Amino acid sequence: WHHKSHEKAMVKQNLPLSLLFSAVGGLCKVLATIVLIIPDDREKRGEHVSTCAKISAVGLNLLLQAATGGLFTVAPMYGPVSLYTPVSISAILLSNMFILWLILRRERFNKEMRVATLSCVLAVIVLPVVGPGAQDNQDVNALLSRPIALAWSFFILGVFLVSTICMFTRDLRNPENAAFAEKCLFGVNVFASVLTPTMARAMVIVRGVPQTVLIAGYIIIQPLLGFESMLESVAVPSRGKFVPMCSAGTVLLNAITGIIIWDDWDVTNSHIAYICILLQILLSVYLLSDADFFKEQDKLARRASRRTFHSVISVKMLEPLDMIEEMEDDYEEGGKGSTYGSTDMHKLLE
Repeated sequence: WHHKSHEKAMVKQNLPLSLLFSAVGGLCKVLATIVLIIPDDREKRGEHVSTCAKISAVGLNLLLQAATGGLFTVAPMYGPVSLYTPVSISAILLSNMFILWLILRRERFNKEMRVATLSCVLAVIVLPVVGPGAQDNQDVNALLSRPIALAWSFFILGVFLVSTICMFTRDLRNPENAAFAEKCLFGVNVFASVLTPTMARAMVIVRGVPQTVLIAGYIIIQPLLGFESMLESVAVPSRGKFVPMCSAGTVLLNAITGIIIWDDWDVTNSHIAYICILLQILLSVYLLSDADFFKEQDKLARRASRRTFHSVISVKMLEPLDMIEEMEDDYEEGGKGSTYGSTDMHKLLE
C-alpha cells in the first residue's frame, strides 16, 4: 500500500510518438539559436538592426525555447531516454547543416561534414531496432535508490550546478574568456540535457514531495537553458566545434544514464549492434567538429616545420662557400697585403 501511494502508473509507452517529439524538439532548438544569430551577424557586417527587430528575435527565441522544452519534456515520457537523445541530436545536426549551409549560406559544409551528418542520421534510424525497447511499469523508487544510481545522479547534478554558477559569475562574452566560456557552456548544455529527460520521465511516476521537487527543478532548469542558448550565440567562437562536441557528450552520457538508472541494458535488442551504432554516432559527430584528438594536423605542421628548418640550414651552409670564393677573388685583386682582403677573410674564417 505504501508503494502504491507514492507512485502511479507510467505513461503508456509509445516509441514512434517519442521519436517524433524528439526530432521536432531538435529542430526548434536550432531555430531558437538561429533567430538570435541573424541580427547579430547583420550588426557585425555593419548593418543597422532596429531595437524592434532585436526584441522580436529575443521573443521568438523564448517562444521556440518554450516549444523545445515542452517537446523534450514529453518525449522521454513515451520512450527510453537513451533513444530520445540520439534522435534529438540527429535532428539538431541535420537542421543545423541545412539551415546554416543551404538557407543562410553562413557556413560551408564540405563533403566530410555532409557525409558525417547523414551517417549520424542513418545510425539513429537503425537505433530503435537494435537499441533498448520500451519498458512499462518501472519501479522508480527502487531504481533511483541504488547506490550506483544515486552516485551517478549526484555527479551529473554537481557538474551542472558548478557550470551554472560559473556561467553567472564570469563574463563569458569577453573574447579573452572564450576558452573558459566553451567549457562552462558545455557543462550547462550537456549535463542539463542529461538531467532533464530523466527528471521528466520520473516526475510523472512518483508522487508527493519527490514529484514536487522534480517538477520545481525541471522548471528552474528550462530558463537556465534558454539563457545558455543566448550566451552560446555570442560567446562561442566556433559553432562548428561546439555543437558537435555537445552532441557527442549528450549522447554518451545519456546512454550511460539509461544503463545505470533505467536498466536499458536488460531490454537492449542487440548489445553489440547498440554499441556499434553509438560509436558510429560519436565518430560522425567527431568528424563534424574541428577538434583533432589525435593531433594529426599538429604532427603534419611539425614535420613541415622540420623540413623547412633543414632546408634553410642546408642553404645557410652553402652560402659561406660562395662568400669564400668571392672573398678569394677580392683578396687576389686587392693584393695579398691588402688590409681589406685579409681582414674580411679573417672574419669569414672565424
